[in-house]
Parts: sequence; structure tokens; C-alpha cells
Amino acid sequence: LTSSTEGAEIYYTTDGSEPTLANGAPSGTTVEYTAPIAVTGAPGQSITTTIQAIAVKEGMNNSNVVTFIYTITTKDKLISITAPEAITVANGTTYKNMNLPTQVNITTEGNTETSSPVTWNTETPANGSYNPNVLTEQKVTLRGNVTCPANVYANEVSLTTTITITISAAGIVGAPTATPAAGTYTENQSVTLTSSTEGAEIYYTIDGTSPSQSNGTKYTEAISVTGTEGKSIQTIIKAIAVKDKMQSSDVVTFTYTIKIPAQQNNGGGGGYIPLAQKPIVEN
Repeated sequence: LTSSTEGAEIYYTTDGSEPTLANGAPSGTTVEYTAPIAVTGAPGQSITTTIQAIAVKEGMNNSNVVTFIYTITTKDKLISITAPEAITVANGTTYKNMNLPTQVNITTEGNTETSSPVTWNTETPANGSYNPNVLTEQKVTLRGNVTCPANVYANEVSLTTTITITISAAGIVGAPTATPAAGTYTENQSVTLTSSTEGAEIYYTIDGTSPSQSNGTKYTEAISVTGTEGKSIQTIIKAIAVKDKMQSSDVVTFTYTIKIPAQQNNGGGGGYIPLAQKPIVEN
């Protein structure tokens, strides 16, 4: 502060009151001007300082009170960005339906902002990959671009973050079960296959190869397992249960041996009688 009057003294206030003198000395909050007045702001805030000043000199009338208003607007400093916690989603969930966070937590010097917008790059993951058609567990890390709030400057902090996503494995279809149980019988059998998973389809083979949706027969009715009189005939059924958007069951093997007893002549001209009347089951 200066006055055009040589030798004048200047008194001022910064609290909004007018400067006052009592017996030539400053009173109340009035301060004698001796050095430049620091007008400062605060991080991320707009601070207004009002200086009221008067010039006095002995033998002269005091000047009018003059008011000077200064507004200091300072951006806050970004200190750090906190990466969001990892999330787990169901198998087959698209990125769009993962409810990825749209804001991330930030720390600023003046604590004027606590969060900031983020957008996620789902085209080029930072680590791993994700295919919604894969049924086993997957893990992928996405990189996010953070937008600084208007009243915060980056302060050389990298405006990126990451989030790790675990995609749970799909459920596993219940493995086929067979009725009657695998084993040795003395009569032909009709084998039914079932799965505990509702809506599952079963595929089977009897040629020793592993069944799949592209190999074997789709199960639609009981499988006929037959033998030949006087011989031991073995039939091996391999089966798998499948369902869309679920992991296929393990391949299960059911081995049936059919031993139909040979009939023998009773020697009395009365034809043949069976060697055995009841089936034997060897599990």
C-alpha cells in the first residue's frame, strides 16, 4: 500500500471493519502498514480478502477509507487415486452387466474432493482376458482412465487405475446315473440313464469311445443290453450329461455282463430246462 503524500502513514484492516485510530494509535483490529500484506487462498477453494485502508499525517486531514477486494481461487492438488476392490461376477456376465464402478476414491491436499469419474477399457485388458463363452473360472484386470475434477490438478499423478474381475466357473451338470446298476445279470436288461440336473441332455456310446455332443447317441429311451444263451456278453456304456451355459459332467462308464444260462435236455423227451432261474448280480 502506498500514499501520494510523502511521510503519510497507512493503517488497514482485513476483517471487514474500517480502520480506526485512538489518540493517533491503531485500535481494535487496525494494523499499521509496514510490509506487503499476504493475500492467500486455500487448495481447491475461492478465498476473498477485503483490505480497508486509511492514510494519515500529522497536521493533515485523514484520507478517506479505501477498500480493496482480492479473490484468490486455487486448484486443489491430487495426491493419490485408490484402486477399487476386486469383484466377482457370475459366469457369462457381459462387461456391460458387471456394474463396474463409475467413480473411484481420490485424495487431495485440501480434501475438497473424495471421488472422481472413471471409464474402463474393456477392449484391451491390462492383464488376462475374458470370453463369456468359456465356462471355467476366468480372471481379468481392466485399466481405467480417471478424470480429474475441475477444481483439482493432477500434480503429476498418473490418471489411471485398475480393477480385477473374477468370473466364476459355470455350474457342472450332474453326471449320468444308470438303472439298473452296472453289473452281471442272467437276463437281458433295459438301462435308463438320468441326470440330477433338470433339462440336461445325455449322450452315450457303446463302442468304447468317449461320448460328446458330436460323438455318440443322444439318449432318448432305455438302452437295450442283451446277451446270448450260454455265453457271457459284455456291454460298456459311456455317458456324459450336458446343458447350455453349464460345464459338462464327467464321462461315466457302466459295464454290464449278460450271462444267460444254456438250457439242457432233461433226457425224458420233455424239452429243456434252464440251468438257473434267477439273475445273479455281481457289482
